Amino acid sequence: MPEKKIIAVVGATGAQGGGLARAILADRNGVDDLTALIGLIVQADRLGASMAKTLRSHADVLRVKRRQRAEEAARKLPIKILFPLALFILPALFIVAIGPSVLRIKDLIGIVRTRGH
Repeated sequence: MPEKKIIAVVGATGAQGGGLARAILADRNGVDDLTALIGLIVQADRLGASMAKTLRSHADVLRVKRRQRAEEAARKLPIKILFPLALFILPALFIVAIGPSVLRIKDLIGIVRTRGH
């Protein structure tokens, strides 16, 4: 949603007494973390709970979620790297490692053939 629309909705909702948390329209933005945050803000406002404690605990939850997503991405990384490694890097490594030996064996076979005749 464009910023101008959000500002207009915030102004209209605020004029109606709806509060800032509902004005952000958590159900329309599509971001789950923001939806949860706005739900917490509304609940803390209704219950009269400390906003600082509520935001601090939500920040802790978000940090844990972010760390879990990063760990999951790190677990998937070796599988994603396997195909390019096998297709592009290993053949070049084999050529560099085995290539000189193959050339040397080819030369030795040529020497043995000339001596045998």
